[in-house]
Amino acid sequence: MSGSLKNLARLSSIEVSGDFKHAKGSLTTLIKDIHITIPLSGVIDIETQKKRIAGRLEKTALEIKHKEGSLGNKDFLKKAPAEVVEKEKARLTELMDALKRLKAVSNELQ
Repeated sequence: MSGSLKNLARLSSIEVSGDFKHAKGSLTTLIKDIHITIPLSGVIDIETQKKRIAGRLEKTALEIKHKEGSLGNKDFLKKAPAEVVEKEKARLTELMDALKRLKAVSNELQ
């Protein structure tokens, strides 16, 4: 099976282990009860990625703060059409989900 997976994914190597240990500088995802870890050291510049993600975290957090401010403003809620308010609420939800994902990736790179 690992040979087929290796060919399908065009991997240079694959390791199957019964013990999961998070490796520094790798990304891990969980599919059902299987941990899949992709080592990134030597493949990408991890420090550059950390900086890029930190910038995106900061930008997303500022945008969330702005949306929360708008949605917390009673005048905005009174004057804005309902579809605009709903659009802002939907965007806030998207931003919060994105922030959660960015934090997870940031934590993985630590």
